[in-house]
Amino acid sequence: MTTTTRIAAIAAVVGGVLAAATSASAALNLPTQNCAYTFTTNMKRGTRSQQVMDLQKVLNMYPQTTVALSGAGSMGKETMLYGAATAKAVAKFQELHAADTLAPIGAKKGTGNVFSLTRAVLNQICTGSTSTTTGTTTPTTSGNVSVSLAANQPSTVLVAGQ
Repeated sequence: MTTTTRIAAIAAVVGGVLAAATSASAALNLPTQNCAYTFTTNMKRGTRSQQVMDLQKVLNMYPQTTVALSGAGSMGKETMLYGAATAKAVAKFQELHAADTLAPIGAKKGTGNVFSLTRAVLNQICTGSTSTTTGTTTPTTSGNVSVSLAANQPSTVLVAGQ
């Protein structure tokens, strides 16, 4: 893959993440929440962490993505375990945001896993940011940035791990 193609692919991914974050509230017709959660790690069934509990709290803010109506995972009883109910709620969240969180891989059904694109939408809904930290160094820029696609841009871009 040439450097130009790589830059174009990265630009396409970044553009997709920013577009996802921008329209996150619009997809559910929901306001941005005033909460202090920032999602920085991948999550899937079996994950145990404070971010899982925070995820459940955000999902429980909306009737469309409620983790559980009562018991473990329900509002006020969120847990640190990413189980089947959380995966189901995340899949519903992804389906509601399908054009934003799933388009880069062409999926029509939510995976139930929280990776960088889903995190970007969650962060936009909750904090207004678009952090997609994956544990690797992320290049940053300041000032005016101009990005254009190469003439030989691939028609599809597959992002590993999405």
